[in-house]
Amino acid sequence: MARLSQLFSPRDREFFDLFEEAGRNALHAADLLDQMLRNFPETKDLARDILICEVETSGGVTGMGYLFLFRPGMKSIAACLEECIIPRVKGKDATAIEAIWRDLWTATMTYGRGGIAAMAMSALDIALWDAIGKRANMPLHRLWGHVRKEMPVYGSGCFRGSGGDGMIEKALHYVKQGYKAIKMQVAHVHTPAQDLDNVRRMREALGPDIDIMIDVNMGWSADVAIEMGRKFEKYNIYWLEEPVPADDFAGYARIAAALGAG
Repeated sequence: MARLSQLFSPRDREFFDLFEEAGRNALHAADLLDQMLRNFPETKDLARDILICEVETSGGVTGMGYLFLFRPGMKSIAACLEECIIPRVKGKDATAIEAIWRDLWTATMTYGRGGIAAMAMSALDIALWDAIGKRANMPLHRLWGHVRKEMPVYGSGCFRGSGGDGMIEKALHYVKQGYKAIKMQVAHVHTPAQDLDNVRRMREALGPDIDIMIDVNMGWSADVAIEMGRKFEKYNIYWLEEPVPADDFAGYARIAAALGAG
């Protein structure tokens, strides 16, 4: 296990060790995820790498954060953690998660505010919250003051790369398991006409009682999103996710106004 920082042990505050590699349990979790991803035709031949960020407090509490990418970038994120993130969090209060985030956001502002730096910060942030939950002996939803103990879930992973038939096959797999909602993808590899046809076929295959979410992954302009959103309405779509780039605030305002989204 490669240690990237020194463990501190003051009396009243908790500090961190960060590790580049996971311990046995974390590696097992990565193996399980890899096994799940290989259950379906479109992922069976693809390797899946997971970046693990583990924090260990002076009190012996360990939290784990992780990131998964479909594209290259893991080594860059790990380098950002080692060079830019870890040196600033060594010696910080383990419970000051928001303060740590704000400090890192400011420190990485000239090269961050998204991308590699924000993903590195996210891995740490997840690990810190995991450690706090374990220290309190409470799941995070309770620590944050939950309203309910159960919430609806949907089956994701109906990837556009598998084509219309592949997405439908994956969705039906989820429905057989009892899921009442699924999410499919559009844009990027299909024309708008093909996307519309895939959505139509998905609704026909699932029937009226299964919710369908659509993920565009920022693949459209606002004009295309408005046009396609109106065409999707007849298929009773539950939500249209990321139709335009995340920082196109004006575009989202236009889409919401045109499609009557609250």
